Formats: sequence, structure tokens, C-alpha cells
Amino acid sequence: MLTWTEWLIGLIPFALIALLLWIRLQAAGASPHLAVRIILGLFAWVGLAILGLVMASIGWRTGNAWLLSTGALIAVACLLILRRRLQRLWEEFPLLPIDSDENQDRKHEAG
Repeated sequence: MLTWTEWLIGLIPFALIALLLWIRLQAAGASPHLAVRIILGLFAWVGLAILGLVMASIGWRTGNAWLLSTGALIAVACLLILRRRLQRLWEEFPLLPIDSDENQDRKHEAG
């Protein structure tokens, strides 16, 4: 049985990743409501991937080939979907480089 401190320690990396995603999305211009939806959606895929890994490991330990195969397929599919979602997310919300052409044009107009 896991204690509350073990859960807390286990959830710290997820909270830090959510904070970094929040900052990244806000800097790229996403609304707070959209940022929360995106983060929850990404964490749902991560949770399904973890579930697939748990199923595969239980199938491996018990010798259940169906559970092992199903868990491995779920984990791989979720990780591939997660990769594609993150790639589209980064394309949809790009960050402008600091010294982009637009910023240099603004500096020349102001000065």
C-alpha cells in the first residue's frame, strides 16, 4: 500500500512538467482554459501509456501472453500518439526567437 508521502513524491515530476507546459503555452499565446485542456489531454495519454506498461509487466510476470501483448500495444500506441500530439502542439504554438526579423524591424522603427 502506498502512503500519501509516496504519492506526493511520485506526483512532483508531473506537477513540474505541467508547470513548464503551462509557462510554454502561455508564452506562446494560449488562453488559460485551452492550456488546462491541453495539459489534461496530454496527461491522459501518459496515464494510458503507464497503464499499458503495467499491463505488460503483469503479463510478463504471470506468463500471460495476451496481457503482455495487449499492454505492449497500448503503451507503444499511446507513446506514438503522445509524440504526434506534442509535435503538433509545438507547431501550433511556436515561440518567436529573441532576435527574429519582426523584432529587429520594431527596434529600427522605434529608434
